[in-house]
Amino acid sequence: MASLYDIGFPTLSGILKTELAILKKAEAWAAEKGIKTSELTEARIYEDMHPLHFQVLIILNTTRSAITQITGRELPPLEKPELTMDESFALLEETIKIFEEVQPEKITVKENDTVTLSTKVKQFPMPAIAFVQEYALPNAFFHLNMTYAILRMKGVPVGKMDYLKNFWRRVDFGDQSSGKSS
Repeated sequence: MASLYDIGFPTLSGILKTELAILKKAEAWAAEKGIKTSELTEARIYEDMHPLHFQVLIILNTTRSAITQITGRELPPLEKPELTMDESFALLEETIKIFEEVQPEKITVKENDTVTLSTKVKQFPMPAIAFVQEYALPNAFFHLNMTYAILRMKGVPVGKMDYLKNFWRRVDFGDQSSGKSS
């Protein structure tokens, strides 16, 4: 049977690494085109949706919450409302490093142990496995997808391989970058 670590941590780490990689590609593209990165960080797909910088913040808070809930290491949520590209890079790199420091054998929370998902409105007690599978993973993927969609909408040439390559842990597919976007 897979552990909570195996079920969630490599994938959440892949989400962070993908977010960082596509943002760095976006920054390079913006520099090449003479576009301010704030034009990207403020971009949103539709007027009632959150901008890119908020998508980054939610990924960070979701993954940091997973670390807190599953390892017991206290990582308070980040509350800076608007992240610059450089702040996003620094926070993503810091959170990736924290994920890499997690030692699977030291996780004492078990699948059915109760953890609490805290929102601004309410607290939701749930089994740890549900927190990982039904909240942390889908929420982080949703906001990664929004980041990808916003960047594509702005013209950044991110493609499927930019998205997938940080999730490949068991197979070495080599460099699959075609330069094509999806």
